[in-house]
Amino acid sequence: MSIQTQAIEDIVLKFQARDIASIQGYIHPEFTWFDSSGSVVLQGGQRFLSALEGMWRENPEVVNTSSVCIQVGNLVSHTESFRGFSDGHTEDWIWVYEFDAGVILKMYGFLNSTE
Repeated sequence: MSIQTQAIEDIVLKFQARDIASIQGYIHPEFTWFDSSGSVVLQGGQRFLSALEGMWRENPEVVNTSSVCIQVGNLVSHTESFRGFSDGHTEDWIWVYEFDAGVILKMYGFLNSTE
């Protein structure tokens, strides 16, 4: 397992534990999240961490129910499923991460959501 795939697996564990302080160490201050069209969803490590905390407040039961991570070159691909949203929907994501010095600089998200 590479340092990058280990980082993603650790983030998943910290997500389940709602441990934002530990997740912060894996997120670059200039972090950018892109959607499937290449548009910026949000920019900045602190904004991303705040978005996670907001999701947890709005959906206290949300959990990651499936996580598979692989590395190809310097990119890490990660598929995961989330359940427990307040409105009952589920989300299946494919993420592609770009790392810089061991922390996530860019994240590309591809969502498949069901009601």
